[in-house]
Amino acid sequence: MPKSSGLPCDDGNECTAEDSCNAGVCTGAKDVNCACPNCAPYVCFGVSQTCKTSCASVNDCASGYVCDRNHACVAPPPDTDNLDNADCALVFPGAPGGSSWPFAALSLLALGARGVRRRRARPCVQR
Repeated sequence: MPKSSGLPCDDGNECTAEDSCNAGVCTGAKDVNCACPNCAPYVCFGVSQTCKTSCASVNDCASGYVCDRNHACVAPPPDTDNLDNADCALVFPGAPGGSSWPFAALSLLALGARGVRRRRARPCVQR
């Protein structure tokens, strides 16, 4: 016996949502994105399972792909965080690693502070 109209059901199409019985036929009321292996790197859409050909967000891309600024689904970029040469901080690829600049700057600051302290330590001598 068919379900009454308006009752929830499953139309067997993963590209539709809010499925319900309508005159004895289960139909999806809302078209949604879904995975279709023949559409990779994009997803397909709706009852017809039409492959998307561009993306507005990652939701328009198949699993494992991202939407780039040209509205194309592409493989994600490699991990952008790498350990620097000292193994204690994260830096972006291409950034200079193991730079001695921080050490040199700190050394100059220490020498400057030491010089200021020496000048203050001299006793005043009246001539």
